Amino acid sequence: MIISVIIPVYNAGENLRVLIDKIEQNLINLEFQSEIIIIDSQSTDGSTDFITIEKPEINLINIKNDDFNHGGTRNLGADIAEGNILVYITQDALPYDDSSIKNLIEPIIVDERIDF
Repeated sequence: MIISVIIPVYNAGENLRVLIDKIEQNLINLEFQSEIIIIDSQSTDGSTDFITIEKPEINLINIKNDDFNHGGTRNLGADIAEGNILVYITQDALPYDDSSIKNLIEPIIVDERIDF
């Protein structure tokens, strides 16, 4: 099983670093493979610049600002994702604690009616 975390961003500022750190802490606590996908709509604040150098494991997708729309951009993330479970997070929402993603997906994982 793979968990894909998809985050559309635009000019996220320093909050993006904090968000990615918190997501990575959450993913460490899972017993599954995981990936983070950032879809950037031509940020002009340099907020995604560090990803290429410091976080090469993150899949950074750049799209034109005009190509962004809430549904289509999330669908693009789903098309790119390798995960069986997709978790969407907005750039300004921080996980409450290091178990937030686990708590979010656990009902799906334990439900025997759902087959991966």
